[in-house]
Amino acid sequence: MRFPCCSHWSSLSASRSSCLAIGFPLGTHADEPSKALAVLKHRNNFNHPLLMLHLGRGANALAGFATAPNVIELGRTLAVIAGALAVFATYLLARQALPAPASLAAATATAVAPLVAMHARFFKEDIFALPFVLFSLLLLIEVLKTPTRGRALLLGLAVGLAASAKYVAALLMPFALVVLLAGLAGRNALRERLVLAGIAGAAAAAAFVLVQSPAF
Repeated sequence: MRFPCCSHWSSLSASRSSCLAIGFPLGTHADEPSKALAVLKHRNNFNHPLLMLHLGRGANALAGFATAPNVIELGRTLAVIAGALAVFATYLLARQALPAPASLAAATATAVAPLVAMHARFFKEDIFALPFVLFSLLLLIEVLKTPTRGRALLLGLAVGLAASAKYVAALLMPFALVVLLAGLAGRNALRERLVLAGIAGAAAAAAFVLVQSPAF
């Protein structure tokens, strides 16, 4: 797996920062106060996955905020970081098929996409799921290129974390399993394909259950 140089990463971060400062109204999303209270009071339920709240609690353990407005601002900072990770993941994903300049253009386009920039301004689940969805697709390609059990494990973990951020991302798992079983049909025996699919599925389930366990 190839990684961009520091100058590319700096360019992506700059694009993300400038994007967030332009053209979107200030204010609080209707769900943000309840998310902040869930962080402060350690409330858990199955209405939404818990990854974002766990990240918020971890960050607040360091920041020590005691009021909802401060926790909301902290959560928005985490959302910006998640958005930047999504831009980075876009670059890596694009590099699977495109040269570096075109991949950088794709990442910059993601950074300035209005929907991405809007979600990166709020303490909400969508932007936290996005980087894990992109990393899942990247790892799926990597497994198809070099089918190893370690890469299948990483694929499953990425899918599990994506689902732990947004339930709908769990749809990645059946898609990935079908692609693994069909895409490796001409190169790997059925038993090995089933092993790789089983590792990915088990890792995804384990990651999801681990993150969601406080709600049980």
